[in-house]
Amino acid sequence: RKKLPTKLQPTDATKANKNNNNKLLVGKKLRVDWSNLELKTDLAKDVYRHMHNCSLPAYKRPWRIKNGFGMGLGSELHVYMTHIWYSMTKGGVRPISVKEWDWYDQRGCEGSKTGLSCYFTDIEGSCAAEKEKVIEWETPRKVNCLKFERPWKYQSGKPDIEELRLVRLALTEAMFASVSPLVIQEAERQLNLVFPNGAVPKDLIAMHIRWGDKLHEMELLGVEDYINTAQQMVEQHNLTSVDILLCTEDPAAVAAFKDQAPSDWNIYLDQFYVEYAPYRGNNSDYNVASNISVSLEGRAGLWALAS
Repeated sequence: RKKLPTKLQPTDATKANKNNNNKLLVGKKLRVDWSNLELKTDLAKDVYRHMHNCSLPAYKRPWRIKNGFGMGLGSELHVYMTHIWYSMTKGGVRPISVKEWDWYDQRGCEGSKTGLSCYFTDIEGSCAAEKEKVIEWETPRKVNCLKFERPWKYQSGKPDIEELRLVRLALTEAMFASVSPLVIQEAERQLNLVFPNGAVPKDLIAMHIRWGDKLHEMELLGVEDYINTAQQMVEQHNLTSVDILLCTEDPAAVAAFKDQAPSDWNIYLDQFYVEYAPYRGNNSDYNVASNISVSLEGRAGLWALAS
């Protein structure tokens, strides 16, 4: 893991907003109660039943923090979900996350039972600890990628994309059906910081520009592609006012978008970007996000999930 400064210092602007940013602002609440959503799909219900089957042994599933190489939060959740699916179809166990994790908020999550239960209260079940059998269990390396571990077959040498999509949706549905009060409170704090008084524009275009270290894996889309797509949506829906929620972790993406977007567009910056940018700077090293999260004692995990 690349060594970062012992203490990363926020910008003066971040310091000035410290009092407001560390507490929930009085304002709008989320429109949906994310703490107890009803599962809709049969696959998501299967996931729930499996993870709540206390007759199955649990195994402590480590996060990828070995050899100084962590992963982005989304990748970590994807791999964990893959372990759930593998255990459902082949393993007969329940993966329970450990707390030793780059994205585990050490301050906000203090007292939580597992790494994930701080953020999602019910995805790992609620078996009584004294009755729970915990085993050691090794999974094949390829289990880390969902497209390699599934019960369906290849067709003409290619994966069945539709089945893969349905499984990913079901796993995500099961996880996000029980978002913790900590994440909900943080989401409401961010809502009221991004939008004045928490008032979200009626016709809002949400846009995610994935630049940053993605350049190490593929050719990045130019900012003009994003602007042209937004313009097509404006014309398609006959919008008279253009409001963009710009989500990214790359300052270069923000600068490029603001520079090329029409001057009458209203651009709102995702709060994760605002909180994270002072620590990131222009660093686009591969997987730098997990290193920065470690230096922030995992707080970036809470920011990202709430965002």
